[in-house]
Amino acid sequence: MKWFKQQELWLRAVILGGVALILAAIIVLLSVFVIAPNVRYSQARRLIDTDPAGAHEALYHMGGFRRASETTQEIQDDIFAGRTVEYVQFDGAQWLVLEQRGDRMLLLREEALPARAYHGAFVEITWENSAMRDYLNGQWLNRMPHSYRDRIVQTEVFNRDSRFGMDGGENTQDYVFLLSVAEARLYFANDQARIARAGNMNVFWWLRSPGLQADFAATVSAGGSLGITGSMVHGPMSANRYIRPAIWVTM
Repeated sequence: MKWFKQQELWLRAVILGGVALILAAIIVLLSVFVIAPNVRYSQARRLIDTDPAGAHEALYHMGGFRRASETTQEIQDDIFAGRTVEYVQFDGAQWLVLEQRGDRMLLLREEALPARAYHGAFVEITWENSAMRDYLNGQWLNRMPHSYRDRIVQTEVFNRDSRFGMDGGENTQDYVFLLSVAEARLYFANDQARIARAGNMNVFWWLRSPGLQADFAATVSAGGSLGITGSMVHGPMSANRYIRPAIWVTM
């Protein structure tokens, strides 16, 4: 009898252990495939009003999560539907209208400015401390007549880490900036729409996001594809990357 009782206790322990393992596996699966995606989805949705590009990027990378795919499309549809004009003339150049919000427009220069290195040396750098930021908000902006310069609105620029974990730096307050990877994905329907020209040729152009390494910055290729690995911020190749300034202006 004692032996049978011991066997019964052992069997119960085995069964209870098995049930516990099954419950633990179910909890893990729920966390990975249900709870975590829903948390990430909720976090991304909270960004929509303040940082639609950041929300769009976070949702875009959620893969097959159905609600995320639907919301990414909704964000992009809202952006495109809100545009009442496609191009405007500003400071003697043609600018593409990326977004209209109240009495303001986000503009991207249609024809790229001459090629320029992102920074003055091949070092780890973020947009916040880059020579490119200094140039655009200093020398390039200051050459503009006051009648145009006074219409440019200083705005908070969101600088997020790259997909490779490279530090994006602190958010900045800028009059002129480069698009991020997230913005270059949100504001264009496809690669063709992202193609930039300088004179009669298609060119690579800089984005402000970090790339594969901390001394790389992301780019858009001559064919319009996003180069998230990026190019060296200084060196022979960097001198062949062109510039498309972005600005928020009052209408």
